[in-house]
Amino acid sequence: SLHSTTDGGLLLDLTGLNSLEFDVEGRTAWAGSGLTAGEFTNAAAAYGLAVGFGDTGSVGLGGITTGGGVGFLARKHGLTVDALIAADVVTADGSLLRVDEDNHPELFWALRGGGGNFGVVTRFRFRLQPVDRVVAGMLMLPATAATIEGWMAESAAAPEELSNIANVMNAPPMPFVPEQWHGKLVIMGLLCFDGPAEEGERAMAPFRALAEPIADFVKPMPYPEIYGPEDDSYHPIAASQTLFIDEVDKAVAETIVERLESSDAMMRAAQLRVLGGAVARVPASATAY
Repeated sequence: SLHSTTDGGLLLDLTGLNSLEFDVEGRTAWAGSGLTAGEFTNAAAAYGLAVGFGDTGSVGLGGITTGGGVGFLARKHGLTVDALIAADVVTADGSLLRVDEDNHPELFWALRGGGGNFGVVTRFRFRLQPVDRVVAGMLMLPATAATIEGWMAESAAAPEELSNIANVMNAPPMPFVPEQWHGKLVIMGLLCFDGPAEEGERAMAPFRALAEPIADFVKPMPYPEIYGPEDDSYHPIAASQTLFIDEVDKAVAETIVERLESSDAMMRAAQLRVLGGAVARVPASATAY
């Protein structure tokens, strides 16, 4: 929190706003903004339903939702903001507003991707999608210009049921990583296929064929398991830059490898996320994102 506020600023702790009400038949939910993505996902899974959030269960709903929300269901079901159908917002003048497409539509537009600059959201109303078991997990490959270019081409060509996040990084000295790979450049891919297991295995095959996997933990699992256990002691501080590009061709892939290999940062990574699918079908003017 020290790094995300201003001198003399007021920091609001919303963790107490953790109410959660499901309308299972209508496939909607009202969720307090103090909930985490993991808490919401676990509760919704009891009904076989989900909202696509980001890649970390401990993230609060407020930031991920107002920021956009690119995660493991994005290509099939869209961003988190695409699932938002209403919000309760306290504005700077102290008014409590119910905001949706018919009420304060400009504010509703801004909340979907404009960040937390337009008021304090106390509750979100989401549209839920039926999500049960997925084929998902971590696949680690050697990172070369060829495997990076191939991974991105396969990601774009994959069925929409498959979303993934590719981290090109130095392999950590974890027990599952063979020692000869420690510190070497790898693709640590987090993949998720929301659909039948056989189709999911077929969709994973092109990624496994790019190179001999260093580690392969992709398997059928209940959707909430995608988040994995949280390490409360892990508090990384990072500097990051974000940009949109149309494709990762050979030249871009070579640049990624060159920049990572020449960096003197203790930990360095390029994270690549292919969008498209349901994300691309939302008109550009529909939301701030």
